[in-house]
Amino acid sequence: MKMKPEYYDLKEISGIYRDITKVIILEKSYRQTGSDGKEETEFLEFLYRLRQGECTEDDVENIRRRRVSVLKEEDRKILDETLHAYPMRWMVREQNR
Repeated sequence: MKMKPEYYDLKEISGIYRDITKVIILEKSYRQTGSDGKEETEFLEFLYRLRQGECTEDDVENIRRRRVSVLKEEDRKILDETLHAYPMRWMVREQNR
């Protein structure tokens, strides 16, 4: 399934992004490496499909199962205490309400 990209109004994008003059494309994923377990391999494959915009129905279902609205209360508490990073200021404002 080809995922449709979401576009944002340029007014919402921080000026720093417009100032980028050099782009470096990494060929290997370093951050998501560690143990060679099945779960990690599946996660790396999912990230690749997501980057390519070629998510499967299983990928979409896995994401749906991880929505905050369907998490157990104990998992929500852990999520609330986790650092959140957002690319847009309006997303930060929503989180900080």
